[in-house]
Amino acid sequence: MLDFAVAVTEASQRISDDDLEVLRRHGWNDEDILHITEIAAMFSFTGRLANTLGWIANPEYSHLGRYPLDPPGQTQTH
Repeated sequence: MLDFAVAVTEASQRISDDDLEVLRRHGWNDEDILHITEIAAMFSFTGRLANTLGWIANPEYSHLGRYPLDPPGQTQTH
C-alpha cells in the first residue's frame, strides 16, 4: 500500500491495472484503493501548492518536532 501511495505521488501516469491487482491480492478492495489514492493525491497537491506559494503552517504547527522542548518554567522564542 505504501509503495502504491509513493507511486501515486511520484509517477501516477505509470500505475497500471497490475498495480491495482497487487493491492487487491493484499486484501484492499476498490473503495480502499480509492481512499488510498485520494489521500496520497491530496497530500501531494497541498504540499506542492504550499511549496510553490511559500505557505507555512501556523507557528505552533511549524515548530512541532523541529526544536527541543523548553525546560519546565522556561519559554524560548525560536
